[in-house]
Formats: sequence, C-alpha cells, structure tokens
Amino acid sequence: PDASRRTALTVLAQRAFEQKDYAQAEQRYAQLLQLSPATGSNAAAARRDLEDRLAASIYQQGDLARSAGRWQDASKHFERVSQAAPGSSVRANALFDQAAAQIAGEQWDAAAKSLEAFRQQHATHALAAEVPAKLAAVYLALNRPGPAAAEFERLAAGSNPPEVARSALWQAAQLHAKAGASAAANKAWEQYVRRYPVP
Repeated sequence: PDASRRTALTVLAQRAFEQKDYAQAEQRYAQLLQLSPATGSNAAAARRDLEDRLAASIYQQGDLARSAGRWQDASKHFERVSQAAPGSSVRANALFDQAAAQIAGEQWDAAAKSLEAFRQQHATHALAAEVPAKLAAVYLALNRPGPAAAEFERLAAGSNPPEVARSALWQAAQLHAKAGASAAANKAWEQYVRRYPVP
C-alpha cells in the first residue's frame, strides 16, 4: 500500500507543479518525504530528489509573490526553502533572493542579516560577488557608515571595472571619515592616491 500511495502522491505532486499550484505541490512532496524510506537502495538519492522538488515548490511560491510585489511574502517563502529542505540545491539562491526581497520591501535589518548569512554560508557561490554592493546599500539605508565603508572597500578590491573600483574606494574613505574612523579614512585616502594619482 505504501508504494501505491507514493506513486499516487508523486503523480499528484508533479501535476500540481506543472499546473503552477505550488502550494499543493509542496504539500504532496512533503507527504512523499514522510513516506519515503530512509534506508535501502537509492534511498538517499530519492530523498535528495524529493527535497529538491519540495524546495522548488516553495521557491516558486516566493517567485510568484515577488512578481506580484509582495516582498514580505516572497521573503518568507524563500526563507522556508532552507528550513524545509536544508540540503536543497536551490538553498543558496533562495537565501540570496530572500535578501533581495527584503531590500525591495525596505526591511533593512533583515536584509543585512540575510546577506551576512549568505556570505558566511555560500562564500564561493557565483552570487557572492554581488553581496558587497547590496550590503553597502543596506548599511547606507541603516545609517551605518562604518560597515558600509568596509563593503565599499571590498568592492574596490574586487574584480570590478576600474571606474567602479575607484568610486568605491572614494566612497569608503568618505564613509570612514563620517564614522569617525580617521585612521581607516586616512588609509583609504592614501590607497586612493596611490592607485589613482591622476585626477
């Protein structure tokens, strides 16, 4: 009976996903995970596949909310991906998109935490290169010039176009000065003059 039930649930889950009824697909994939054997031949691979499908169902709900401009709902769905499917292949993208939805919804503190978590958990991910610019903007919105300056320094040191790096270093120096960190400001100004001697 369990095998027949799993087959029926699989068909229902796939149909719901194809029909863009992602909440229904999520429920069906969650049920399948509960019924799925933990041991046996191919059990680990089958569970990973179900977890990825569950994550995709939740992620799509976030994507729909984002498309409708419902930033808080989108953020919550993206956050649920890592809770419901921590081993999912879309977990990193969901965390990044969670931060993007929080930025769009001007949830600055939450966005800072999500971006910091992304950096810590997914430092080698392709999207990690976008974190400094986003964090700099978030810290500016939070009126935190010191941390914003550090992100601008990361931008200046990264593999950005020369005009972006130059502008980022200038901004870092100004923000360090605004934060009252005169030693860091002086260091940034000296670096700026060394790297860009011609105005």
